[in-house]
Amino acid sequence: MVRIGLLSCAHPAAEAYAECLRRLPETKLAGIADDNPERGRAAAARHGTRYLSSEQLLSEEVDAVIVCAENARRPEGVRAAAAAGKPILCQQPLATNLPAARETIRFCREKGVTLATAFACRYLPAFARLKQSCEAGELGQILAARGTSRGMMPDGWLVDKELAGGGAVMEQAAPAVDLIRWLLGCEFVSVYAETGRLLHSENGIEDCASLILEMENGAIACLDPSWSRPRSYPFRRDLTVELVGTLGAALVDGFRQTIQLYRAQEEPPAWHYWGSDATELLLRDFAAAVHAGGPPPITGEAGLRALEVAVAAYRSAETGAPVRLADLR
Repeated sequence: MVRIGLLSCAHPAAEAYAECLRRLPETKLAGIADDNPERGRAAAARHGTRYLSSEQLLSEEVDAVIVCAENARRPEGVRAAAAAGKPILCQQPLATNLPAARETIRFCREKGVTLATAFACRYLPAFARLKQSCEAGELGQILAARGTSRGMMPDGWLVDKELAGGGAVMEQAAPAVDLIRWLLGCEFVSVYAETGRLLHSENGIEDCASLILEMENGAIACLDPSWSRPRSYPFRRDLTVELVGTLGAALVDGFRQTIQLYRAQEEPPAWHYWGSDATELLLRDFAAAVHAGGPPPITGEAGLRALEVAVAAYRSAETGAPVRLADLR
């Protein structure tokens, strides 16, 4: 059994990680550390585990940790875990700026510690099947891609620019960016972006954006990362990817596997998701890698590439011109 601790539970994804770690037979939730004692103790009580300080958790006999701190505080958590020799799964983004993300990756490499990025959506069966189609050449040469990653407006530190590093682009874009990069097997070379505050202007950060990305194989990708879903939306985000190739096209909706229930009473519709649990599949893979002492399923470099796109998008929105990713390196 692989014993995994949560190093901060600031991000909402921490709840799903804790539930999966308790449910999976091959993992154990070894404890929760959080610099907010009230938040940490409440999470530990909900999930039937111990609340510990970060130092206590990292000195315990845990086999690995998951870092779910606020975006700006993740590098500190990752470095502490790496210094203790613990393999790490880090919620994305790895940091709020590129120097911090690069230094985090370098530090983990120097310490010989595994750093994985939590891009769970790669594990959704429909995207895994689309990856097989791309590798087999079933769609021919991919000419264009379109993605959406639209969620509901968050609150708390996620709308604090200092802690979050940005708004909808920083929080929403990465899953679709990573999927397109992974599916096509090539890198982005430039980003043009426009951002706006159209629905939730009171927070002073962007709630919507439109990104146009050029890839090294010549394909063009368009992306809508926004906080445009209403509070009644059943998921934290939608996630779709459409690919157009010389031999065909494909469209995947990552959360299509739902039962939609409409009652006779005057109640809102309910969606019950019955599809595969991507978080569970990610944690199974991460735990297997920790147990075997092998490479992480999705590297820290994958997180860096997604962060580069977000940083380039903000710079493009400020200047009104495309930004080449090579200029950020």
